[in-house]
Amino acid sequence: MISKVWFAEDDRARLQRYVEWLLRLDERASIRVVTRETAAGVYGVTPSGVLTFIAVPLTRIEAAEQPVDEILPARLLVGALKVDAGVGISGDGTGSPALSALPPSDTWLPAERGLVGDLVALIDRSVAQGVAAEAPTWGGFSLDALRVAKGLGLLSHPGAQVVAATNAGWKRLMTPAGQVFMPPARTGRGVLRLVN
Repeated sequence: MISKVWFAEDDRARLQRYVEWLLRLDERASIRVVTRETAAGVYGVTPSGVLTFIAVPLTRIEAAEQPVDEILPARLLVGALKVDAGVGISGDGTGSPALSALPPSDTWLPAERGLVGDLVALIDRSVAQGVAAEAPTWGGFSLDALRVAKGLGLLSHPGAQVVAATNAGWKRLMTPAGQVFMPPARTGRGVLRLVN
């Protein structure tokens, strides 16, 4: 049975922008959709291996089993979002290996705090100075990961707080709009994966 989910108009538009952004980076991008009673979490991964995540409120869900947890091509979700009806979620389980293991859901330990405006200034300055994409920067995140967060629109409110946290080797950049993750297998080399 295909699960169906419904979103408010503004949330549908935000989710569509997120998935279209992933497709601009990789036309073969896949996503992982995980639902709870009142929200859908959508994970994506960039070609450079950055794992991203956003949470979108649900207005309704129809599913034989909950939570829904499916991996599917991003282009299929974009097509469904353009229809003003329930969005069908049905995957075949294939996709980027980076989506097979999700970040921990238990306690994260805060490592560093800052403001979005200061972080954006650091990103822009590092890019202008030619800092390598994989070089570690604020909170231990690579410049590539921070640029992904900026490109995704997670750093669009200068006065908002950002928090870096760790858990069992994972690193998480938390913003009011979404999250970016670095998995333990790659944190030592400064290469990232992304989550919102």
